[in-house]
Amino acid sequence: MNKDIYKIINYMNSSTKISKIVIYSNATIPIKETEYEIKVLQHPKVLFSITDYGNLSKNTERVVSALERFNINYKRRPPEYWTDSGTIHNFNRTVPELEELFEVISYGKNLELVRLDVTKIRGLSYYSGFLVETNLNFKAKNAKGKEIEIGSCASGGRYNNLIARFKGADYKGSGMSIGIDRLLYALNQLENIKVNTKQSVLICVLDQKYIQQYYKILNELRTNGIQSEIYLDKNKNLKKQLQYADRKNIELALIVGENEFNENKLVIKKLTSSKENDQIVINRNDLINEIKKLIWKYP
Repeated sequence: MNKDIYKIINYMNSSTKISKIVIYSNATIPIKETEYEIKVLQHPKVLFSITDYGNLSKNTERVVSALERFNINYKRRPPEYWTDSGTIHNFNRTVPELEELFEVISYGKNLELVRLDVTKIRGLSYYSGFLVETNLNFKAKNAKGKEIEIGSCASGGRYNNLIARFKGADYKGSGMSIGIDRLLYALNQLENIKVNTKQSVLICVLDQKYIQQYYKILNELRTNGIQSEIYLDKNKNLKKQLQYADRKNIELALIVGENEFNENKLVIKKLTSSKENDQIVINRNDLINEIKKLIWKYP
């Protein structure tokens, strides 16, 4: 939150050209309960609009309690109605969707690296939905040796109308760009940039209901130093997933469906083999040993 936010609101309160001030909040940061700040928020122009994300919100009850105690005008809304107080387009985000997203993120042991922030905006008009910002969690030094915050090194989001501007065709999309020069500048200061020449493994997703099990396999491989990834598009069939692996020169694919999970088995498909449909079936407990045997570049 801007440290001068209360001064800004107070200035707008005094302006005759402003009739309404809506403060959107996800109740992550409690309001200041000092005399000046409370007086600013008690102004009749001010409406405190709280987006309640259920289990994802941290201080909702605390903020609501303070607003009621000081008689501050507020509305509490579910995510899909967070723009009702203003004129911004409604994107129908829902609590179940967000909870599902964060649940899947937690399977890959990355939950502590992700933060939800509904106050983010970007100054580019083609963004039409969610936004993504990737920030480095360490400081770097500039050319003068001064310690600085690198900030965002990869950003993007949803843009439904961007392609139509240039091609005249209605293609909706999501994407992001990476600041390579900024990223390398920061990583170079860690003196830990290495080229990974190990062959990787693709974990194919055959049934979405086993997604947690697929991530368990992924975590086990990575914990043992085996470069691996999980196929993220649940709408693509096995053929499409193997084509993806082929384009990336991935050597091995793990294929695990309902039968394999029930029998505690795994299918390892050798994608670079000269033999047609070259694959083996192994016991789940032998996964790491068998993968190490098959990846010839593995030390």
